[in-house]
Amino acid sequence: MVGQIDEYRGRRIVVRFDGKKCIQSCNCVLGRPELSIANPTGPRIQPDSAPPVNVARIRQTDPIALHASATNAGGQTQLQMTLCRCGGSSNKPFCDDTHQKIGFRG
Repeated sequence: MVGQIDEYRGRRIVVRFDGKKCIQSCNCVLGRPELSIANPTGPRIQPDSAPPVNVARIRQTDPIALHASATNAGGQTQLQMTLCRCGGSSNKPFCDDTHQKIGFRG
């Protein structure tokens, strides 16, 4: 839900999901299905299945999908982020799906 931060506790980490920063692009489910489960009957995020390596995916017309341990400007550590590439997001540095509205081609 937008504006709500959900916490998923694992053995060694806590994953916080911030709906304000998610554009529902399905990159989490498609890129790491063992970490983020589509249509779950229980918790959708499985923090004990966090990525073993840092990965950045750049596709021609999509934002940057970052799967890594990164610290944001507020000092919080995040494992997944979808970053703006078109420059038009009103939620920078995160993508807000503006690239689709403006017809961005990378």
